[in-house]
Amino acid sequence: MEILFDRAGESSVGIVPKETAIGSIDDAMDAIGAMWGVPGCRKLVIYKESLDKSFFSLSTGFAGEMLQKYTNYRFCVAIVGDISEETARSRSLHDFVFECNKGRQVLFCETLDTALERLESL
Repeated sequence: MEILFDRAGESSVGIVPKETAIGSIDDAMDAIGAMWGVPGCRKLVIYKESLDKSFFSLSTGFAGEMLQKYTNYRFCVAIVGDISEETARSRSLHDFVFECNKGRQVLFCETLDTALERLESL
């Protein structure tokens, strides 16, 4: 787990490296575990490439369960990467992403810079 300080330097943002595979709830919880000891660090970036493909199929329940865990532990999470192909194939995923981006707990951003900027404002 890499720790990156936000631009204001007041809080930390944890970045899960792209090569880290998150294919289960246990994997998702490992990211929280890695961040738990860092004071004030309740913001997390996960690259699309790290997520198992089942995350983008809402019928599996993986995305909902994983993001609910992060919310329960009061983490803000940004999923980074171009998911336009996935949202084009699934209207429900498209709507889910749209609704998430209106909130303050889960964000979907195309770039790391955009994710850091949005997390900074939370």
